[in-house]
Amino acid sequence: MIRPKSLQQRLAIFVLFPVSLLLIGMGFAGFIYARNSLLAQWNEAAILKMQRAAHSVDMRLDRTKKWIKMLDGAGESQDPDLVYSWIVDQLKKSEGVSRVKLTWSDNKAESSGASNQFRSMDQMRGRMGQMRGMMQNAERQRMMMRRLHRTKIAEITTPRYDSAIENQTISLISLLLDKNGQTIGQFEVVLRFDFLIADIIDSGWWQSNKAFLVDSEGTILAGTVSQERKTLADNNDPVELKTLKALKAETFGTIRGPGHPPA
Repeated sequence: MIRPKSLQQRLAIFVLFPVSLLLIGMGFAGFIYARNSLLAQWNEAAILKMQRAAHSVDMRLDRTKKWIKMLDGAGESQDPDLVYSWIVDQLKKSEGVSRVKLTWSDNKAESSGASNQFRSMDQMRGRMGQMRGMMQNAERQRMMMRRLHRTKIAEITTPRYDSAIENQTISLISLLLDKNGQTIGQFEVVLRFDFLIADIIDSGWWQSNKAFLVDSEGTILAGTVSQERKTLADNNDPVELKTLKALKAETFGTIRGPGHPPA
C-alpha cells in the first residue's frame, strides 16, 4: 500500500488523480453521446431522403391515377363518349405516358401510343383508302367509349415494373367491372420508368453517394455505380447482404457497416 509522505503526493493522489479520472470519464461519455447523436441524426436524414424520393415517385404516379379515376364518373355526364375521349386523349398526352391500352375479356383490345397515330393497310392505298381507314377507326373508338361508360373502374392495382423491354416501364392497371361487379376488362396506362425517377437521379445525394434503387427481392432497377449490377449483394458485400436481409423484413430503416463509428 502506497502511503503519501509529502503534501504534493497527497495532493496528486487525493485531488488531481480523482479529478483526472472524472474528466477522462466525462470526456469518454461525451464522445459516446455525441457519436450516438450524430449517428441517430444521420439515420433520420437518410430515411428522410428516401421518403422524399418515394414521395416524388408517388406524386408523378398520382397525376396519372387522377385521370384514370376521372373515367369512373364520366359515364354519368350528358355526353359520356365525348368526356371519355377527352380524358383518354389527355392521358395519352401526359408527360411520361408511353402507352394507353384497353382490353376486354373477349380479347378485343384498343391500344395506342402517346402520339395517338393509327395506321392501317388501307391508308397506304391512296386517299380513299386513308379516309375509309380513319372512318373505321373513329367508329371503333366510338364503340369502345360506349362500352367503357357502362363499366365501373375498380381500385388501381399496385404499379407493375417491366424490365423485359429495352425501355423500362411501369404499368398502372385498373380492372373494369360491369353492373354486377364482374370483371369484363382492364384499362392499362404504361409510364416510362426514367420519368418516374427523374427527380431522384437529379438529387444531390444520388450524384455524390453510392446508391441503388431495388425492388423487394433485391433486383437493382437503377444505380450510381458504373459497373453492371443486377442484384444487390451479388458481390457478397457484407453491408449489402445485411441490407438485403433487412429489406425483406422491414418497411424502412438503416444498416450500419463495421467500425465505431462505421466507415
